[in-house]
Amino acid sequence: MRLYQPEEPVLQRAEGRQESHPLLSYLFLLISQLRRVLDECADRLKPVMAQVFSLREVAGMETEEICKELNITPTNCWVLLHRARVFMRQCLELNGFSKAGAA
Repeated sequence: MRLYQPEEPVLQRAEGRQESHPLLSYLFLLISQLRRVLDECADRLKPVMAQVFSLREVAGMETEEICKELNITPTNCWVLLHRARVFMRQCLELNGFSKAGAA
């Protein structure tokens, strides 16, 4: 599951300039690694959990909208969202991304 589109403006602006500044090169590499790991982690979520996570965290939909679209209760939505967040956090940490620092 791709959580983000590769054509985002930040990456477009950085492309072609990465070689001109070491920090840009490093940041571009970090962003690429993070996106790859995010997608790999999201692929391991149960389908409904991935949908809830994506709709809330990526699309920014409200709980009520998500519940209507997926035909689930608000309580179920929050449980799925909580479990998805916990899983994603653990998966990111296992892949080198943590609160203390990244890859």
